[in-house]
Amino acid sequence: GLSIQIDSIISYPIFSKSFKFQHDPAVMLGVVVRAVGPVGLGAALAFGVDRRMMVGRCDATATATKKASNSQGETPTPAPVTITPLPTNPSSITVKVAPKKDDKDVVKSAPDLMYKYLLNERVILLSGRVDEKMATQAVQSLLYLADRDPEAPIQVYISSAGGSVFSAMAIVDMFDHIAPAVHTSVFGHAESAAAIILGAGEKGKRCVSPHSRVMIHQPYTSYASVKFQDKDMIVRAEELSRTRRLLEGLVAEYTGRKLSEISEAMAHNTYMTAHEAVEFGIADTVCMPRSKKANL
Repeated sequence: GLSIQIDSIISYPIFSKSFKFQHDPAVMLGVVVRAVGPVGLGAALAFGVDRRMMVGRCDATATATKKASNSQGETPTPAPVTITPLPTNPSSITVKVAPKKDDKDVVKSAPDLMYKYLLNERVILLSGRVDEKMATQAVQSLLYLADRDPEAPIQVYISSAGGSVFSAMAIVDMFDHIAPAVHTSVFGHAESAAAIILGAGEKGKRCVSPHSRVMIHQPYTSYASVKFQDKDMIVRAEELSRTRRLLEGLVAEYTGRKLSEISEAMAHNTYMTAHEAVEFGIADTVCMPRSKKANL
């Protein structure tokens, strides 16, 4: 507000003409009082004194430059004057914000690029522990590919030591839910819950690589860090028994074997090579190298 008042004082013709203080000081004081009132008198006089000192310094510099130029016979060059601007209103300050990067400018990591490439090829990789994170990603990918093309098959590659039974059940149920056929292949190992996912693939399209292994066993749970009451332990035992019957029924369906044989095989850890898995019925073929496929 003060700077605006001073600018308004300067804009008066009589004040701007008399700014070099060549007129009578009493006249100038009257002009200032009429323009800004008694309150702004002190600020106006202070501004006038600073202005007078600056003009005096500029006049002295210009006179010295003129004398030096005339003595050397050169054209006088005006001395540069640097004027510091008055402080601006903080509300009028503009801050430049860097534009937000578009998704196209963000460099994606190698796993993201590989996942996108495999998904475009209708390939899903299940690697690591079978848990809710794996199940969620697998279900999303299956639904996406099924909606994209309900006729083309989906290839699922498995390399897992197993994990949560019901995370595996979510993937298995999605195999049956979608229209496209799901082909399963094991590279490395498929144990426990991962072996169930292998067997749930389209019959005739389940393969195991030559040096992979498959393992089936009954479900188990750990009570080491969990406290139960006696009734809770009974409920847990009943649930564990029900889960075992569920898995035995699924493996019997996938392999075509009798339920009693499956129950005996799953009573302990049963490891199988690729050829043994095919003989057992949980897989259909041993995966062949591409070079041999091309010669067929």
